[in-house]
Amino acid sequence: STPAVVEDAALSAERAESRSAIASRNRKQRKSGGFQSLGLSAPVYKGIVRKGYRVPTPIQRKTMPHILAGRDVVAMARTGSGKTAAFLVPLLERLRAHQCNGARALVLSPTRELALQTLDFCRALGRFTDLTVALVLGGDSMERQFSALHSNPDIVVACPGRLLHLLTEMDAKLSKVEILVLDECDRLFELGFQEQLQLLLSRLPTQRQTLLFSATLPQSVAEFARAGLSDPLLVRLDLDAKLSDQLTASFLLCRDEDKLPVLLHLLHTALKGQELTIVFVATKHHVEWLYQVLSQDASISVTYLYSSLDPAARRIHAANFRCGERHVLVTTDLAARGLDLPRLNNVVNFHFPPREKLFVHRVGRVARAGRPGRAVSLLAPDELAYLFDLELFLGARRLRYLRAAPGEPPVQPDEPGDLVGCVPAAAVEEFADWCRHRHDISADLRAQLDCAKRAMEHYVRSRPGASRQAVAKCKEARRTGQLDLQPHPMFAELTSAKDDVLKQIRAYRARATVFETKNAPAAVAEVMQKFRQKNRRVIEKAKTQKRPAGWLDAALRGGGKREAAAVATGSNADGADSGDIKASGAGGFFMPYTRDEATAATERGLAQDLQRHSMDILADETDQMRRGGRAPGAGGRIWDRKRKKFVSADSAAGGGPSAAKRLMVRTESGQLVPASYKTDRYAKWRKRNPDIGGGDAEALGGGGEDGADDDGAGNDGEGRGGGGGRGGMRVLGLQRKRHGPTAAAAAAAATPGGRPGKKGGQQQSERKSVEQIVKARITRERNKLTNRKGGKRKGGGGRGR
Repeated sequence: STPAVVEDAALSAERAESRSAIASRNRKQRKSGGFQSLGLSAPVYKGIVRKGYRVPTPIQRKTMPHILAGRDVVAMARTGSGKTAAFLVPLLERLRAHQCNGARALVLSPTRELALQTLDFCRALGRFTDLTVALVLGGDSMERQFSALHSNPDIVVACPGRLLHLLTEMDAKLSKVEILVLDECDRLFELGFQEQLQLLLSRLPTQRQTLLFSATLPQSVAEFARAGLSDPLLVRLDLDAKLSDQLTASFLLCRDEDKLPVLLHLLHTALKGQELTIVFVATKHHVEWLYQVLSQDASISVTYLYSSLDPAARRIHAANFRCGERHVLVTTDLAARGLDLPRLNNVVNFHFPPREKLFVHRVGRVARAGRPGRAVSLLAPDELAYLFDLELFLGARRLRYLRAAPGEPPVQPDEPGDLVGCVPAAAVEEFADWCRHRHDISADLRAQLDCAKRAMEHYVRSRPGASRQAVAKCKEARRTGQLDLQPHPMFAELTSAKDDVLKQIRAYRARATVFETKNAPAAVAEVMQKFRQKNRRVIEKAKTQKRPAGWLDAALRGGGKREAAAVATGSNADGADSGDIKASGAGGFFMPYTRDEATAATERGLAQDLQRHSMDILADETDQMRRGGRAPGAGGRIWDRKRKKFVSADSAAGGGPSAAKRLMVRTESGQLVPASYKTDRYAKWRKRNPDIGGGDAEALGGGGEDGADDDGAGNDGEGRGGGGGRGGMRVLGLQRKRHGPTAAAAAAAATPGGRPGKKGGQQQSERKSVEQIVKARITRERNKLTNRKGGKRKGGGGRGR
């Protein structure tokens, strides 16, 4: 055996040397270029070219060389920058060819849609390789997924809840995994998959490569990266350019009850045609109400998505919108990140997001890959403070207010910047009567509207408030009349003199109080007149005192009352009468009190550096709002009526005091189950399929050649993914309607203990056993005899005459 081992080692060294020679020959001797400079193998590069990629994106250019070198990477880039291909291409290159040792790569996604999207990308890029990929999702057949994991897939694309359930049922470990990818890892943590991830990591080998890809990195993910990764490389892009340059953002000020008519006007005018539009609302109750209203307009094809929607329906609705069968998608923040919608043209914020980073990732759906896009935000009066928060967050990107103050020149719409304007009355009146009539004739619409209003009350109480600086700036803008804006240019054809009259009526403020009207008692009016006469000097002083323009902006930049008072009085902070607030920084020994990005990244560690880039997804369910707007599994305390005290929300959902002591995990359906929950489904499946996966169950098919194919059980038919034939990527465990029975169903039907056609089992097989054939013949002969006698038999096996 020793010569054979030496021969195998020499052959492996020769193959490695040939691969390095081919890679060096493929690598171009130039500093920049396409995917050729990475030295990819021919099958992987051919799949990239067939997919249509020519030049890697910035995130791909920065991460792919380090991933190919085997280093742990934490990558943060905005949505649409090509993060999925950034980890799939190096993953396929490192795996190269199919092996029968078990799963070697694991990709975890937070939702079904992201997992299916990753599967499609993997099939397209690896269509010219012989690698196999298994899909493990909640809601699909567990027996089919048992077969898929026993068929030695090279790549496993899964959701954490179902994968942990399968591994617990099988009492197995993924001991051969070399690469672990956490796609949209911030969503994984925000949706409450912390426990599942920790349990899954305990079943993986410690010597592995871990890749974290996300649009944002909250503090919990940063701590996880510090603890679970080995010397990770942090790659951050688009920190300064928060929004795409191809994005045109518009902000429309209107009343809350006018948002629906304004949305209908936009869908019929500015957003009309075959363009795809996403409408973001606050809660799932608003989704249902708005979907029912828009469905009654024959010219609008609409669909919807929210968190608690059935997984099958969610997949169907997303596919209908992606392929263009539906042009309007009403959704909550569930689709704010991750879903790839390359044809998306418009984003409408029906409810303005309370977090500025959430706004960035909402509008990040459009203006991707160099394509232009439009984002329209409807702002109610109670949402204006969040607009000033967004303005402070964007910094370099300027918001231009279309002010209509007398004496100021009108703002030209063709100037650069995002416009903030109002909505003319004609745009509201166009569909206000139609909306009112639809609610009058439909009791269902009225009930859904009442439900949405109650949900909005919970949402307002649970959403985070605006910053103190933004609230102060909003109050100052209201006081000085800076929010008296012109109509937005998209309503140019509806602007008339009527709007100016209505604006003057709304801006009218009576000088007298309610105690000084004609109907007020004479004694009350006399008291008010005496009060005015007594405080006449104070009132006149308040009217004549004016603060210089820009005093609040200077105070917000300085961050204190002393700077605000200095600007307001025209002196500096030291008491001098100079109005130049920049004089202190003119000297050469000036030390700034704020750190730039490079200095901050150097002084702080990984977790501290990523803390300010955190972003939390707001809940769209009422029970989650009661927890304080936190995602499931995020903790919180609620009032337990039985025990008459505050208890942990997660332990209360688990069902009693003992549930808090046990480790509970949340499945894809939202239910809390013990982490050690196990049934006998896998044991029954093994009895029905004794010949599948003859290897060691601990390593999931790590026993060698016995568990490679086994008559194709679990392969779900012929290879899919582009090649369709020999050498193409095979997909295991993908539940799809077929014209004929699968090999696994045929094997189960041929097994004496198999029970095909049962719910949750294999498909009905056309192959019959001997007992089934004999039984069918007896039944057929008995029916013939009954028909020939003309009714019930009177003899033979009966009771006699």
